[in-house]
Amino acid sequence: DKGKKACASRFCLGGVADLNGTVCCSAECGVCGGSGCSRRSGGSAQCCATNLMKNKCKGPKSVECALPCARQGEQPNFASPASRPAAVLPKTGSADTLGLAPGLASGCPRGLPSGVRPLPAQELEKVATCARAEQAESLKRGEEYSPDMLHYRFGDCVKASVAFCRSKEKWGSTSFAVQYKNRANGTKNNYAAISEFMKDYRDKPGFHLPEPDALVVHLRLGDRIDLSKSGTVAEILACGGDPLHGKDTEYLNSIKSAPELLAEAQQNLRPGGKVYLIGGSHMHIGPGANSWPYARCLLSMFQRAGFDTTLRAFEKRSKPDEDFYFMANARFFSMSSGAFSRITGKVVELQGGRVVGRKFDFCEPGSTCGSYNQV
Repeated sequence: DKGKKACASRFCLGGVADLNGTVCCSAECGVCGGSGCSRRSGGSAQCCATNLMKNKCKGPKSVECALPCARQGEQPNFASPASRPAAVLPKTGSADTLGLAPGLASGCPRGLPSGVRPLPAQELEKVATCARAEQAESLKRGEEYSPDMLHYRFGDCVKASVAFCRSKEKWGSTSFAVQYKNRANGTKNNYAAISEFMKDYRDKPGFHLPEPDALVVHLRLGDRIDLSKSGTVAEILACGGDPLHGKDTEYLNSIKSAPELLAEAQQNLRPGGKVYLIGGSHMHIGPGANSWPYARCLLSMFQRAGFDTTLRAFEKRSKPDEDFYFMANARFFSMSSGAFSRITGKVVELQGGRVVGRKFDFCEPGSTCGSYNQV
């Protein structure tokens, strides 16, 4: 009911609730409870809800606990990825029931970057229909994606601490994280070291280069978009949004809209040019999550615009190092949010390529980041 959903939204601020607003799992889970919960980021202790009912939530930021909205003896409901409105599938029909805010056709609330035109009404309806259909189909099929290298944190290894690089026993001695730990001599943001050890991977199986004139677009999927509070996935496609990055203001509005991404392609490629959409996540993606329709509907939109487009995402054996190598060797690269994408962009520039469109960087103490994310 509406009261319980509102209760869940007030209390489960740091996690993800089940549909009934009964329990609050860790945000790392993506989906609270249900089939396959033990295989998700966080494991059974954070994502399987049976034992969470024994631990009462003590405050708004409590996770892995039973919400105060739960009635005595009530069991969690795992029919949907989360209790928040963005995960509730609207019925087909008018714009507002297609997962779009009333009046969105007249413009995005925050506007769009300079020179980017909003989607025309006809395309807006196609986007909303696609988003709803893809999200419903994902739920129907029970789609789940767990990356081959779960919890791999190469971006944090480079920008924050070598503690995130982990050991060769966990990732393998040839992983980029271990290579960085061995060659960067304890330094952060050592892009020259990355560019140098990448040379060792030329012609190795799985490590490929994009065509010289291709645009490579990084889509940060997983928790950062699945738990975004920026509305339905149709609204995010139309207008962009904020990822789940806590208080990291440098990433505000860094989920790029479809109009912005299409404008980047149109401004840098010939008609019919090659575009790669590279989607990645170091965490589990559950059924019906925003990641599925966001990536797949973008693919449809680029194809309708006449671009030769390939989507590389949700592959069971995909390797983040192979994705990084591919993207870092692009001539044209479109950045997403997160350290992994930011570091990719730095290496692209170091190797003579160009980051197109808006960039997102980290705030240094006492500085502002507005120049990176203003629209």
